[in-house]
Amino acid sequence: MQFHQFQRKGKDLIVFAIAVLCFHVDLFAQVNTVEFGKNRVQFRKFKWQYYQTPNFNTYFYENGQTIANYVTQIAEQELPEIEQFVEYGLQRRTNIVIYNHFNELEQSNIGLNLDWQTTGGITKLVNNKMIVYFNG
Repeated sequence: MQFHQFQRKGKDLIVFAIAVLCFHVDLFAQVNTVEFGKNRVQFRKFKWQYYQTPNFNTYFYENGQTIANYVTQIAEQELPEIEQFVEYGLQRRTNIVIYNHFNELEQSNIGLNLDWQTTGGITKLVNNKMIVYFNG
């Protein structure tokens, strides 16, 4: 009698194991875009300078004077047309931060919690800062 009960429990266990293996559910503990920590690794220090106009502060670092001057002129020139198009005007001076290379842009902590830094050419205002890069 005991052997028969043991044999039945063994069959039940095998059926249960097969059912678990056949009908398992995948569980994922993390998503693809998990960021650890609050700071990005910075490989070098930047010595920042800036140009100031009535509507913009354009920040740049070494070897970025030429592009910063160009960006500042174009931004001031195009601002009235953009404001008219979007039917909204700037409330305060906007900061434009120019990086010389994309990999240097990736060292920035600006907009760290937002998923906006791509090489696709999207530029967003994050806390009144516009971040752009130019690799010539």
